Amino acid sequence: MLGILSLSAQAYEQLKVGTTRDTVKTLSRLQRYCSKNGLDNLIVPICDFKTSWDIWRTVERHFLASTDYILLEQKTTTLLQAGLTIDRMVEEAKEVAKQFSGITGTPLTPEHVMGLLFSLAAQSGAITNVNVSTA
Repeated sequence: MLGILSLSAQAYEQLKVGTTRDTVKTLSRLQRYCSKNGLDNLIVPICDFKTSWDIWRTVERHFLASTDYILLEQKTTTLLQAGLTIDRMVEEAKEVAKQFSGITGTPLTPEHVMGLLFSLAAQSGAITNVNVSTA
């Protein structure tokens, strides 16, 4: 069944946390995205980042100004499209988290930003420019 859903065993374990149809779609998209970009070995942390982002967004959505959210999403989309290495994405996520610190009650962390990056990647099949090298 995991092959039909295009999910790894690790992604299935993450699926157990949430059982909605959207969760299955998102995990399937993340699995394909990771496979396409040579990130299969990172599917569990990527799902963790995405889950962390979803929780942060759910809690903070009422306190996050729409303009701040648009800017945050634009910055992360630009990062995703830049073809950065994973190491560089992490460094940039740290910078974005610093830039947006203090905009809500719960601090935005680099992990949340990474979750947003992968959330956007799952939403858009057109964004496929991740460079998996670490140099």
